Amino acid sequence: MMNPPIILYELGCDVMAFRTIEDATGYIEPQDYNEYLAYDSTGNLLHLRLKGEYVFLEAAETDNAHRQELERVLVWFLTVISQRKKYSGITADWVIHASLEELIEKTIGLTGG
Repeated sequence: MMNPPIILYELGCDVMAFRTIEDATGYIEPQDYNEYLAYDSTGNLLHLRLKGEYVFLEAAETDNAHRQELERVLVWFLTVISQRKKYSGITADWVIHASLEELIEKTIGLTGG
């Protein structure tokens, strides 16, 4: 089972967060599907699959085994963003102390997902 929002991490480059599975899979171009890691909101790793010209997601696990990894990705992303632009509500202190849910919501707000 997948628990939206869905977070896409383009390795070492960018993070996007989407409220729905459909929005996340619609964002990924078929030729780029293997350039991302995908997580659900609880830290489950998701597999990106290609069927014809369509990208789809499937649960790779159900035990939230990648929760800390997802938190590290979001902390990294939001820290970089806060240093580049002065967004309201994003400080280094906030990022360090925010819950996973808060990190995801802030990422959705910044990435338009």
